[in-house]
Amino acid sequence: MELKLPAGKTEILLHLQNEQVSRMAPILWTARAFYDFRTTETLVYGGFFGAILAIALYNFFVFLSTREKAYGIYVFYALAAGAYTAVFQGFHIALIPAWGRFWLVHSVPFFTALVGVGMNLFARSFLQTRIHAPVMDKVHLVLAAASVVISLVGVMPFSSLHPLLLALAATASISVTAMLVSGILVWRRGYAPARYYVLAISLFALAAVASSLRLLGILEHHFWIQHGVQAALLSEMILLSLALSDRINLLKRSLERNLGELANAHDLVATSEKKYRVLVEDTSDLIFALDSGGFILSINHAASSILGFAPRAMAGKSIFSFIFDAGRESQGYDLMIFRDQFEKLGTGVLQTRLRFASKQGEPVDLVLRLERIGSIGAESESVVLGKATLHAEDVLLPAIVNEHGSYSIENFLNLSDLVHQRITRSLGRYFTADVRDDISLVLREMLINAIEHGNLEISYAEKTSAQANGTYMDLIRERQKISPHKDRRVFVEYSLNARRVWFRITDEGKGFDHKRMEQQEQERLHDMTASHGRGIALARALFDVVRYNEAGNSVVLAKLRQSA
Repeated sequence: MELKLPAGKTEILLHLQNEQVSRMAPILWTARAFYDFRTTETLVYGGFFGAILAIALYNFFVFLSTREKAYGIYVFYALAAGAYTAVFQGFHIALIPAWGRFWLVHSVPFFTALVGVGMNLFARSFLQTRIHAPVMDKVHLVLAAASVVISLVGVMPFSSLHPLLLALAATASISVTAMLVSGILVWRRGYAPARYYVLAISLFALAAVASSLRLLGILEHHFWIQHGVQAALLSEMILLSLALSDRINLLKRSLERNLGELANAHDLVATSEKKYRVLVEDTSDLIFALDSGGFILSINHAASSILGFAPRAMAGKSIFSFIFDAGRESQGYDLMIFRDQFEKLGTGVLQTRLRFASKQGEPVDLVLRLERIGSIGAESESVVLGKATLHAEDVLLPAIVNEHGSYSIENFLNLSDLVHQRITRSLGRYFTADVRDDISLVLREMLINAIEHGNLEISYAEKTSAQANGTYMDLIRERQKISPHKDRRVFVEYSLNARRVWFRITDEGKGFDHKRMEQQEQERLHDMTASHGRGIALARALFDVVRYNEAGNSVVLAKLRQSA
């Protein structure tokens, strides 16, 4: 409507009715002044929307190339802010007049709420509040959810504008405050990109306060006051874009640092592999790892030279399946004792001497050392590390003139095995390998007899039944715990010189009728189905002297050396 006003002062009264809050007092322009104003305003808003669109497009392409979530949220935030400015300044009235009065009015709270969604989600993503400020992370989630609810309610036909504007004002105020608090918290905790974020939100907050004071009439109308929010919003978008770039630079520096550390780790791994080859693969000793059930997890190449098996042929098989078995009772004890020791292996170390079977089926004497260590990899089960070396003769063996000793041991088979190894280690000084092996075999059986039949009073029938049921070790452990068996000991004496070797083995049991037993064992000696009960007969066949005391709980064994 064109007004023709006379010269002088004219007073005009207008009555305005509006569902929204009035943003400013009506202003009357001359045609020229209004043209100049619209030209300036068009340039300002054209530059503003163009800059917002350029920023959004640039960061959208960055998002496509990096797949960094923060860029995607930032694009949504920028477009929502641009749409909010457009509807707040009324541009949608000219662009989409056919949408109707309801949408023209309610589009303002809808897009304002979308800005709230974008700003809170961007704060969470950019500032990584889930890590740096968990409490504020929950606050931003709640505010984003509230903004989504307001935006949805705002486009419902039943919604009322005034309550929506109040809810928006409260949510916006809390959101801006929360963004400032989160930015400062994260910045103080050493996250450098947060400095641009704090500056951007501060500018936007100051412009919003200035615009509100203008609407309330506290500040006078001015071009920069009128467009302060748009200027601050554009500045915020630019600063946040810089903040994202700074964040990418930080990630790049972190990646470069991690790559450097990875390179160092690779060098360490290469060095470790080289040491592994020297310490494990290049050694002549057998190095292997077992699981808790005794199955071989890995074994080095020494398996080929020592046992004749390729490492891959032994991997996955039980270590017990490689123990040498010649069908003799004492060698059955080797396997039984070793299995029992392995099952009871705790944090200590097991050292023993065993005969393993080569690929050709021949025995190979190995000195074995086992130690249970922590788990390897993600498995929680412990691992047993093993080392086996070929049994070597004592370097002082040629210097031995005579040797003797005495021992007192409890009723444990592993202790009898250790004593057996000790008292037979020097036999090679004066006896051939065949004779030495025979003496060792008989002594093993006599020591076991002293524990089983002597101190523990296990009868031949009880032992036969337990072996058949697979409960023999349980029977031994049961007898070891009860009186009077648990307090008894076995005493061993021996003497070696150039003329002979003798041994005395004494237990604290009730003894037995050794003459009748010897007769029975002579009958079993040729019975290959018997799993035990041939110790005395074998002793008589090998030793020159086998003498029991009257009670039958002590025996002297002597072997004379044949003159050369």
